Amino acid sequence: MHNMRFHIIALSGIIVTVLIIFASSGKLESPPEQKPKAQTQTILDATGTTKQIVIEEPIGDRFVTIWEGRWGLNCNEIADRFRNRRPGAPPAPPKQLVKFNNVRDKIAPLCDGKRDCEFIADVETLGNPAPNSGCRPTLELVYRCYSYDRPWRVTANMGEMVTINCKNK
Repeated sequence: MHNMRFHIIALSGIIVTVLIIFASSGKLESPPEQKPKAQTQTILDATGTTKQIVIEEPIGDRFVTIWEGRWGLNCNEIADRFRNRRPGAPPAPPKQLVKFNNVRDKIAPLCDGKRDCEFIADVETLGNPAPNSGCRPTLELVYRCYSYDRPWRVTANMGEMVTINCKNK
């Protein structure tokens, strides 16, 4: 028993000596923090197309990926109401004036691969989905922050600032 105690004390002394030597030589200091470099990632978008995006400031795999962008689908209902105003005429079948997912390709270059993005939902940025209809289009976006993330939705009226943020999701 006395012999075992001697070995424990001796081993403890050796460990303390080694730690003091390493601490005084600077080997235990943390390496300087390095900023991550931009990286390229391949993603599969909502249309089933594979594309490369550049992630400017990656934080794990959190970055915006636009899945759907609908600008002015609300104008279809307004156009149909005007088409069915003729007295005595049978109702006209619905006309798809504005197509589904009509601005994803315009918004994706603004936001894909970034941690956050902002833009104004207006005719200058997104185009006029229903010219001469008198309709004020509404924007509906579906995006993800991770490849396996649930879809996030954003809705904005014409002239409003759209903010997409994947920093804290």
